[in-house]
Amino acid sequence: MCPEWLLGMKGATMKLSSVYVSTALAIALGATTPDGIAHGQGAAGSGTEVFPTIFTNDSVDPSADGARQFQNAAANATRQGDCVRARVTVVVPKGDPLFQPSLAAARRDALLQLLGDQARYFRFDLDTEGKANQNDVKMEYLTGPDHEPPRLSVTWTPPNGHRVKPGDKIKADARARDDANRWQTGVKEINFLVRPENRLFGFHQFDRQCEGEVRTNQTAQDYTVPDNPPPLIRLAVQAIDYAGNEVDQLAEFPTADWVGTLVWSMDVNIEPTQTSTGTHAKRSGRADLGLTQKRDGTVEGTLRGSQTSDNWWGYAGGTQFCRWRTEAPADVRAKLDGAYEQARGYPMFQASEVVATIREQLVESRKCMSPTVQSDVSQELKGMLPGLVHKLARSGDNRYVAKEDILTGGLEAHYVLTLRRAEN
Repeated sequence: MCPEWLLGMKGATMKLSSVYVSTALAIALGATTPDGIAHGQGAAGSGTEVFPTIFTNDSVDPSADGARQFQNAAANATRQGDCVRARVTVVVPKGDPLFQPSLAAARRDALLQLLGDQARYFRFDLDTEGKANQNDVKMEYLTGPDHEPPRLSVTWTPPNGHRVKPGDKIKADARARDDANRWQTGVKEINFLVRPENRLFGFHQFDRQCEGEVRTNQTAQDYTVPDNPPPLIRLAVQAIDYAGNEVDQLAEFPTADWVGTLVWSMDVNIEPTQTSTGTHAKRSGRADLGLTQKRDGTVEGTLRGSQTSDNWWGYAGGTQFCRWRTEAPADVRAKLDGAYEQARGYPMFQASEVVATIREQLVESRKCMSPTVQSDVSQELKGMLPGLVHKLARSGDNRYVAKEDILTGGLEAHYVLTLRRAEN
Protein backbone atom coordinates (compact mmCIF):
# COMPACT_ATOMS: atom_id res chain seq x y z
CA MET A 1 0.00 0.00 0.00
CA CYS A 2 1.32 3.40 -0.93
CA PRO A 3 2.05 5.89 1.83
CA GLU A 4 0.02 9.11 1.93
CA TRP A 5 2.84 11.35 0.61
CA LEU A 6 2.89 9.33 -2.64
CA LEU A 7 -0.77 9.93 -3.48
CA GLY A 8 -1.17 12.32 -6.38
CA MET A 9 2.56 12.28 -7.33
CA LYS A 10 3.72 11.33 -10.81
CA GLY A 11 6.63 8.88 -10.70
CA ALA A 12 9.73 9.17 -12.86
CA THR A 13 10.86 6.17 -14.90
CA MET A 14 14.49 7.11 -15.68
CA LYS A 15 17.39 5.52 -13.83
CA LEU A 16 19.09 8.92 -13.36
CA SER A 17 17.41 12.30 -13.91
CA SER A 18 19.13 15.69 -13.61
CA VAL A 19 17.27 18.66 -12.20
CA TYR A 20 18.77 22.15 -12.39
CA VAL A 21 17.13 23.85 -9.47
CA SER A 22 15.96 27.44 -9.75
CA THR A 23 15.02 29.96 -7.12
CA ALA A 24 11.40 29.78 -8.24
CA LEU A 25 11.28 26.06 -7.43
CA ALA A 26 12.70 26.64 -3.96
CA ILE A 27 10.12 29.35 -3.28
CA ALA A 28 7.32 27.16 -4.62
CA LEU A 29 8.29 24.53 -2.07
CA GLY A 30 7.87 27.04 0.71
CA ALA A 31 11.62 27.21 1.35
CA THR A 32 13.06 29.54 3.92
CA THR A 33 16.70 30.33 4.57
CA PRO A 34 17.77 28.03 7.42
CA ASP A 35 20.41 28.77 9.97
CA GLY A 36 23.67 27.10 8.94
CA ILE A 37 23.75 28.10 5.26
CA ALA A 38 26.74 30.44 5.24
CA HIS A 39 26.57 31.69 1.64
CA GLY A 40 29.83 30.00 0.77
CA GLN A 41 31.81 31.60 3.61
CA GLY A 42 32.65 28.35 5.38
CA ALA A 43 35.78 26.31 4.81
CA ALA A 44 36.09 25.43 1.14
CA GLY A 45 34.86 21.90 0.39
CA SER A 46 36.43 19.50 -2.08
CA GLY A 47 35.83 15.98 -3.31
CA THR A 48 32.65 14.10 -2.39
CA GLU A 49 30.87 13.71 0.94
CA VAL A 50 28.42 10.86 1.59
CA PHE A 51 25.58 11.05 4.15
CA PRO A 52 24.10 7.58 4.78
CA THR A 53 21.83 8.51 7.71
CA ILE A 54 19.86 11.54 6.52
CA PHE A 55 17.01 9.23 5.47
CA THR A 56 16.17 5.73 6.67
CA ASN A 57 13.88 3.06 5.26
CA ASP A 58 11.07 4.78 3.33
CA SER A 59 11.24 8.05 5.25
CA VAL A 60 11.16 11.41 3.47
CA ASP A 61 11.85 13.42 6.64
CA PRO A 62 15.56 14.16 7.24
CA SER A 63 16.93 13.23 10.63
CA ALA A 64 18.01 16.15 12.81
CA ASP A 65 21.69 15.18 12.73
CA GLY A 66 21.55 14.41 9.02
CA ALA A 67 19.93 17.74 8.21
CA ARG A 68 22.60 19.60 10.17
CA GLN A 69 25.41 17.70 8.43
CA PHE A 70 23.89 18.39 5.03
CA GLN A 71 23.53 22.12 5.72
CA ASN A 72 27.11 22.35 6.98
CA ALA A 73 28.37 20.60 3.86
CA ALA A 74 26.36 22.96 1.68
CA ALA A 75 27.87 25.95 3.48
CA ASN A 76 31.34 24.62 2.66
CA ALA A 77 30.66 24.71 -1.08
CA THR A 78 32.65 27.75 -2.18
CA ARG A 79 30.57 30.34 -3.99
CA GLN A 80 31.71 31.31 -7.48
CA GLY A 81 29.33 33.88 -8.87
CA ASP A 82 26.09 32.29 -10.10
CA CYS A 83 27.74 28.96 -10.95
CA VAL A 84 26.55 25.65 -9.52
CA ARG A 85 28.64 24.85 -6.45
CA ALA A 86 27.92 21.16 -5.91
CA ARG A 87 26.09 18.16 -7.34
CA VAL A 88 23.77 16.37 -4.92
CA THR A 89 22.77 12.79 -5.71
CA VAL A 90 19.84 11.20 -3.86
CA VAL A 91 20.26 7.41 -3.86
CA VAL A 92 17.44 4.95 -3.09
CA PRO A 93 17.48 1.13 -3.29
CA LYS A 94 16.46 -0.45 -6.57
CA GLY A 95 12.85 -1.56 -6.45
CA ASP A 96 9.38 -0.62 -7.62
CA PRO A 97 9.71 1.48 -10.85
CA LEU A 98 7.01 3.89 -9.65
CA PHE A 99 7.59 4.02 -5.92
CA GLN A 100 11.37 4.36 -5.83
CA PRO A 101 11.63 7.38 -8.24
CA SER A 102 8.86 9.12 -6.29
CA LEU A 103 10.65 8.39 -3.02
CA ALA A 104 13.86 9.88 -4.39
CA ALA A 105 12.01 12.96 -5.68
CA ALA A 106 10.33 13.54 -2.34
CA ARG A 107 13.67 13.33 -0.53
CA ARG A 108 15.13 15.78 -3.04
CA ASP A 109 12.30 18.19 -2.27
CA ALA A 110 13.00 17.91 1.46
CA LEU A 111 16.67 18.72 0.85
CA LEU A 112 15.68 21.72 -1.25
CA GLN A 113 13.81 23.11 1.73
CA LEU A 114 16.96 22.71 3.83
CA LEU A 115 18.95 24.72 1.26
CA GLY A 116 16.45 27.56 1.11
CA ASP A 117 17.39 30.44 -1.18
CA GLN A 118 20.78 28.81 -1.82
CA ALA A 119 19.14 25.98 -3.74
CA ARG A 120 19.90 27.58 -7.10
CA TYR A 121 23.62 26.85 -6.54
CA PHE A 122 23.12 23.07 -6.34
CA ARG A 123 22.32 20.49 -9.00
CA PHE A 124 20.30 17.44 -8.04
CA ASP A 125 20.46 13.93 -9.51
CA LEU A 126 18.17 11.03 -8.60
CA ASP A 127 19.66 7.52 -8.56
CA THR A 128 17.08 4.75 -8.21
CA GLU A 129 19.51 1.87 -8.76
CA GLY A 130 21.06 1.72 -5.30
CA LYS A 131 21.91 -1.41 -3.37
CA ALA A 132 19.56 -2.92 -0.81
CA ASN A 133 19.05 -0.60 2.17
CA GLN A 134 21.17 2.13 0.49
CA ASN A 135 19.68 5.52 1.32
CA ASP A 136 22.68 7.74 0.68
CA VAL A 137 22.86 11.42 -0.12
CA LYS A 138 26.10 12.37 -1.92
CA MET A 139 27.45 15.89 -2.29
CA GLU A 140 30.17 16.31 -4.92
CA TYR A 141 31.82 19.71 -4.74
CA LEU A 142 32.23 21.37 -8.13
CA THR A 143 34.24 24.33 -6.83
CA GLY A 144 37.28 22.65 -5.38
CA PRO A 145 40.65 24.37 -5.05
CA ASP A 146 41.96 25.81 -8.33
CA HIS A 147 45.75 25.78 -8.25
CA GLU A 148 46.33 25.76 -12.01
CA PRO A 149 46.96 29.01 -13.92
CA PRO A 150 45.26 29.66 -17.25
CA ARG A 151 46.87 28.64 -20.51
CA LEU A 152 48.07 31.71 -22.39
CA SER A 153 49.30 32.21 -25.94
CA VAL A 154 50.36 35.55 -27.39
CA THR A 155 51.12 36.52 -30.97
CA TRP A 156 53.45 39.52 -31.15
CA THR A 157 53.61 41.77 -34.21
CA PRO A 158 56.46 42.37 -34.95
CA PRO A 159 57.79 39.07 -33.54
CA ASN A 160 59.42 38.96 -30.13
CA GLY A 161 63.07 40.06 -30.33
CA HIS A 162 62.80 42.27 -33.42
CA ARG A 163 64.09 45.81 -33.42
CA VAL A 164 61.65 48.73 -33.22
CA LYS A 165 61.96 52.51 -33.40
CA PRO A 166 60.02 55.47 -31.93
CA GLY A 167 56.47 55.65 -33.27
CA ASP A 168 56.27 51.95 -34.17
CA LYS A 169 53.31 49.97 -32.88
CA ILE A 170 53.74 46.59 -31.19
CA LYS A 171 50.59 44.47 -31.22
CA ALA A 172 49.94 41.79 -28.62
CA ASP A 173 47.13 39.40 -29.59
CA ALA A 174 46.35 37.30 -26.50
CA ARG A 175 44.29 34.14 -26.09
CA ALA A 176 43.73 32.64 -22.66
CA ARG A 177 41.86 29.52 -21.64
CA ASP A 178 41.00 28.19 -18.18
CA ASP A 179 38.67 25.27 -18.75
CA ALA A 180 36.06 25.79 -16.07
CA ASN A 181 35.63 22.23 -14.84
CA ARG A 182 35.43 21.18 -11.22
CA TRP A 183 39.01 22.39 -10.67
CA GLN A 184 39.34 25.56 -12.73
CA THR A 185 37.46 28.80 -12.26
CA GLY A 186 37.75 30.58 -15.62
CA VAL A 187 39.77 33.55 -16.89
CA LYS A 188 39.00 36.75 -15.02
CA GLU A 189 41.22 39.26 -16.82
CA ILE A 190 44.04 39.76 -19.28
CA ASN A 191 46.47 42.60 -18.58
CA PHE A 192 49.03 44.22 -20.86
CA LEU A 193 52.05 45.53 -18.95
CA VAL A 194 55.26 47.50 -19.48
CA ARG A 195 58.08 45.96 -17.46
CA PRO A 196 59.76 46.47 -15.07
CA GLU A 197 57.41 49.23 -13.92
CA ASN A 198 54.35 46.95 -14.31
CA ARG A 199 52.54 49.87 -15.92
CA LEU A 200 49.31 48.95 -17.69
CA PHE A 201 48.91 49.82 -21.35
CA GLY A 202 45.66 47.86 -21.64
CA PHE A 203 43.42 45.27 -19.98
CA HIS A 204 40.23 43.30 -20.53
CA GLN A 205 37.94 41.64 -17.98
CA PHE A 206 35.76 38.58 -18.64
CA ASP A 207 32.59 37.16 -17.11
CA ARG A 208 32.91 34.11 -14.93
CA GLN A 209 32.63 30.67 -16.53
CA CYS A 210 30.71 27.81 -14.98
CA GLU A 211 31.36 24.08 -15.05
CA GLY A 212 31.17 22.61 -18.52
CA GLU A 213 31.59 25.94 -20.30
CA VAL A 214 34.68 25.96 -22.51
CA ARG A 215 35.71 29.35 -23.81
CA THR A 216 38.83 30.89 -25.30
CA ASN A 217 39.13 34.48 -24.10
CA GLN A 218 40.72 36.70 -26.74
CA THR A 219 41.76 40.34 -26.71
CA ALA A 220 44.45 42.46 -28.36
CA GLN A 221 46.27 45.69 -27.55
CA ASP A 222 48.78 47.99 -29.30
CA TYR A 223 51.79 49.57 -27.64
CA THR A 224 53.37 52.64 -29.25
CA VAL A 225 57.15 52.93 -28.93
CA PRO A 226 57.84 56.30 -27.23
CA ASP A 227 60.38 58.92 -28.16
CA ASN A 228 63.77 58.39 -26.54
CA PRO A 229 62.94 54.77 -25.72
CA PRO A 230 65.00 52.54 -23.42
CA PRO A 231 67.52 50.15 -25.02
CA LEU A 232 65.10 47.24 -24.53
CA ILE A 233 61.32 47.55 -24.43
CA ARG A 234 59.96 44.78 -22.23
CA LEU A 235 56.26 43.98 -22.52
CA ALA A 236 54.20 41.33 -20.77
CA VAL A 237 50.75 39.82 -21.15
CA GLN A 238 49.27 38.47 -17.94
CA ALA A 239 46.22 36.20 -17.60
CA ILE A 240 44.55 35.79 -14.19
CA ASP A 241 41.77 33.36 -13.28
CA TYR A 242 39.03 33.78 -10.68
CA ALA A 243 41.12 31.92 -8.08
CA GLY A 244 43.98 34.43 -8.44
CA ASN A 245 46.32 32.11 -10.36
CA GLU A 246 48.27 33.97 -13.01
CA VAL A 247 50.58 33.33 -15.93
CA ASP A 248 52.75 35.78 -17.86
CA GLN A 249 54.25 35.81 -21.32
CA LEU A 250 57.14 38.21 -21.88
CA ALA A 251 58.60 39.82 -24.98
CA GLU A 252 61.60 42.09 -25.60
CA PHE A 253 62.03 44.57 -28.42
CA PRO A 254 65.45 46.21 -28.87
CA THR A 255 65.69 49.80 -30.02
CA ALA A 256 69.39 49.73 -31.03
CA ASP A 257 71.76 47.65 -33.18
CA TRP A 258 73.40 46.02 -30.18
CA VAL A 259 71.59 45.33 -26.90
CA GLY A 260 72.52 43.70 -23.63
CA THR A 261 72.28 43.71 -19.86
CA LEU A 262 74.59 44.36 -16.95
CA VAL A 263 73.66 42.62 -13.69
CA TRP A 264 75.56 43.01 -10.43
CA SER A 265 75.32 42.06 -6.77
CA MET A 266 77.52 42.79 -3.78
CA ASP A 267 77.58 41.49 -0.20
CA VAL A 268 79.80 42.91 2.54
CA ASN A 269 79.96 41.06 5.85
CA ILE A 270 82.23 42.23 8.67
CA GLU A 271 81.26 40.74 12.01
CA PRO A 272 80.90 43.25 14.88
CA THR A 273 82.16 42.81 18.43
CA GLN A 274 81.26 44.54 21.68
CA THR A 275 84.03 47.10 21.08
CA SER A 276 84.29 47.34 17.27
CA THR A 277 81.65 47.93 14.66
CA GLY A 278 80.70 45.58 11.86
CA THR A 279 78.54 45.79 8.78
CA HIS A 280 76.19 43.64 6.73
CA ALA A 281 75.44 45.30 3.43
CA LYS A 282 73.71 44.10 0.27
CA ARG A 283 73.48 45.89 -3.04
CA SER A 284 72.16 44.63 -6.37
CA GLY A 285 71.18 46.13 -9.68
CA ARG A 286 70.37 45.59 -13.32
CA ALA A 287 70.72 47.83 -16.35
CA ASP A 288 69.91 47.45 -20.04
CA LEU A 289 72.29 48.85 -22.63
CA GLY A 290 71.88 49.71 -26.28
CA LEU A 291 74.45 50.68 -28.93
CA THR A 292 73.79 52.15 -32.37
CA GLN A 293 76.48 51.36 -34.93
CA LYS A 294 77.33 54.01 -37.53
CA ARG A 295 78.68 53.42 -41.03
CA ASP A 296 82.24 54.14 -39.93
CA GLY A 297 81.99 51.42 -37.26
CA THR A 298 81.77 53.71 -34.25
CA VAL A 299 79.05 53.02 -31.72
CA GLU A 300 77.27 55.12 -29.16
CA GLY A 301 74.34 54.52 -26.88
CA THR A 302 73.02 54.45 -23.35
CA LEU A 303 72.84 52.31 -20.24
CA ARG A 304 69.69 52.53 -18.10
CA GLY A 305 68.71 50.64 -15.00
CA SER A 306 68.38 50.72 -11.24
CA GLN A 307 69.81 49.30 -8.02
CA THR A 308 68.74 48.72 -4.42
CA SER A 309 70.66 48.38 -1.17
CA ASP A 310 70.22 47.30 2.45
CA ASN A 311 72.95 48.32 4.91
CA TRP A 312 73.40 47.44 8.62
CA TRP A 313 76.12 48.97 10.81
CA GLY A 314 76.63 48.56 14.54
CA TYR A 315 78.08 46.75 17.57
CA ALA A 316 77.48 43.17 18.67
CA GLY A 317 74.50 42.68 20.95
CA GLY A 318 72.60 45.57 19.36
CA THR A 319 73.79 48.15 21.90
CA GLN A 320 74.13 50.61 19.03
CA PHE A 321 73.20 50.03 15.42
CA CYS A 322 71.78 51.62 12.30
CA ARG A 323 70.01 50.01 9.37
CA TRP A 324 69.40 51.92 6.17
CA ARG A 325 67.58 50.82 3.04
CA THR A 326 66.64 52.30 -0.32
CA GLU A 327 62.94 53.17 -0.32
CA ALA A 328 62.73 52.64 -4.08
CA PRO A 329 65.17 51.45 -6.77
CA ALA A 330 67.79 54.15 -7.46
CA ASP A 331 68.41 55.13 -11.07
CA VAL A 332 71.56 54.06 -12.86
CA ARG A 333 72.40 55.58 -16.25
CA ALA A 334 75.39 56.34 -18.43
CA LYS A 335 76.48 57.24 -21.95
CA LEU A 336 78.32 54.62 -23.97
CA ASP A 337 80.73 55.01 -26.87
CA GLY A 338 83.26 52.85 -28.71
CA ALA A 339 83.85 51.09 -32.01
CA TYR A 340 83.07 47.78 -33.67
CA GLU A 341 86.05 45.40 -33.86
CA GLN A 342 85.95 42.94 -36.72
CA ALA A 343 88.30 40.48 -35.06
CA ARG A 344 86.13 40.23 -31.95
CA GLY A 345 82.82 40.28 -33.79
CA TYR A 346 81.32 42.86 -31.41
CA PRO A 347 81.96 46.49 -30.41
CA MET A 348 84.34 47.54 -27.66
CA PHE A 349 82.87 50.36 -25.59
CA GLN A 350 83.17 52.31 -22.36
CA ALA A 351 80.94 54.38 -20.10
CA SER A 352 80.96 58.10 -19.35
CA GLU A 353 78.73 60.51 -17.43
CA VAL A 354 77.74 57.67 -15.09
CA VAL A 355 74.98 58.44 -12.58
CA ALA A 356 74.74 55.88 -9.78
CA THR A 357 73.89 57.58 -6.50
CA ILE A 358 72.21 55.60 -3.72
CA ARG A 359 70.18 57.34 -1.04
CA GLU A 360 69.17 55.13 1.90
CA GLN A 361 66.60 55.85 4.61
CA LEU A 362 66.87 54.73 8.23
CA VAL A 363 64.48 51.81 8.91
CA GLU A 364 65.80 50.41 12.24
CA SER A 365 68.14 51.88 14.83
CA ARG A 366 69.35 52.29 18.38
CA LYS A 367 71.36 55.38 19.22
CA CYS A 368 71.71 56.15 15.51
CA MET A 369 72.20 59.79 14.58
CA SER A 370 72.05 59.52 10.75
CA PRO A 371 68.53 59.37 9.29
CA THR A 372 69.88 59.09 5.74
CA VAL A 373 73.02 57.82 4.01
CA GLN A 374 74.08 58.72 0.49
CA SER A 375 76.80 57.06 -1.56
CA ASP A 376 78.01 57.40 -5.14
CA VAL A 377 79.10 54.14 -6.81
CA SER A 378 79.49 55.56 -10.31
CA GLN A 379 83.26 55.06 -10.37
CA GLU A 380 82.86 51.41 -9.42
CA LEU A 381 80.58 50.73 -12.40
CA LYS A 382 82.64 52.88 -14.75
CA GLY A 383 85.82 51.06 -13.79
CA MET A 384 84.31 47.57 -13.96
CA LEU A 385 82.69 47.88 -17.41
CA PRO A 386 85.82 47.95 -19.69
CA GLY A 387 87.18 44.74 -18.16
CA LEU A 388 83.85 42.96 -18.67
CA VAL A 389 83.63 44.16 -22.30
CA HIS A 390 87.14 42.86 -22.95
CA LYS A 391 86.18 39.42 -21.54
CA LEU A 392 83.03 38.97 -23.66
CA ALA A 393 82.93 35.56 -25.32
CA ARG A 394 80.39 34.03 -27.65
CA SER A 395 77.88 31.67 -26.02
CA GLY A 396 75.66 29.08 -27.64
CA ASP A 397 72.65 31.35 -28.10
CA ASN A 398 74.30 34.01 -30.31
CA ARG A 399 75.09 36.18 -27.31
CA TYR A 400 78.36 37.37 -25.90
CA VAL A 401 78.72 36.84 -22.15
CA ALA A 402 81.30 37.95 -19.57
CA LYS A 403 81.40 37.28 -15.82
CA GLU A 404 83.52 38.71 -13.03
CA ASP A 405 83.50 37.33 -9.46
CA ILE A 406 85.28 39.04 -6.59
CA LEU A 407 85.85 37.23 -3.28
CA THR A 408 88.13 39.01 -0.84
CA GLY A 409 87.91 39.47 2.91
CA GLY A 410 84.31 40.20 3.77
CA LEU A 411 83.44 41.21 0.20
CA GLU A 412 81.64 39.05 -2.34
CA ALA A 413 80.68 40.67 -5.65
CA HIS A 414 79.39 39.30 -8.95
CA TYR A 415 79.02 41.02 -12.34
CA VAL A 416 77.51 39.60 -15.53
CA LEU A 417 77.48 41.41 -18.89
CA THR A 418 75.64 40.12 -21.97
CA LEU A 419 75.57 41.57 -25.49
CA ARG A 420 73.87 40.53 -28.73
CA ARG A 421 73.09 41.96 -32.13
CA ALA A 422 69.42 42.93 -32.52
CA GLU A 423 67.24 41.31 -35.16
CA ASN A 424 65.83 43.65 -37.79
